Amino acid sequence: MKLVFIVLILLLAVSCRSDVNSEKEEEVLFYTVSTTQQSQTYISDSFNIKEIDRHGPEDTLLQQYPFEVNGKNHWINLFTNEPYAAVDGGYLAFELDTLGIIYAKSTTWISYSRLKSTNDSINDLITKAFEIIILNDKFHNIDLSEIRAKRKTVSFLPPEK
Repeated sequence: MKLVFIVLILLLAVSCRSDVNSEKEEEVLFYTVSTTQQSQTYISDSFNIKEIDRHGPEDTLLQQYPFEVNGKNHWINLFTNEPYAAVDGGYLAFELDTLGIIYAKSTTWISYSRLKSTNDSINDLITKAFEIIILNDKFHNIDLSEIRAKRKTVSFLPPEK
């Protein structure tokens, strides 16, 4: 009887150890879903967290909004590239402080890009940020006319004769 009990305990220990080793931490990957003016949808290749787009150094900060999820504080920052973008190349970029740009939309065209993840908890955070973006008046009715007035102009040299 003791021998059977010892064999059962050894089998249980070996099976538990193999379960622990087989549960490797899965790498979290990200991808973007984009639509164009023609309502075509594109899904990007997957990439890691270090490759998530962030605002550029020349981008203008338009709004900020703090919020809390599961006891952790986060910020949504709204940036634009209008002062230096091409006439039809402007965008509004909503950046989550802990990730990067989670949503970007053109200021001219009917197109946008949205960040998604292979991790449910990260997707829940992104979804909460979207709810804030959609429901918060700070992010609506942004007047870009003053920013566009400061747009850098490019002067071309006349052709040489």
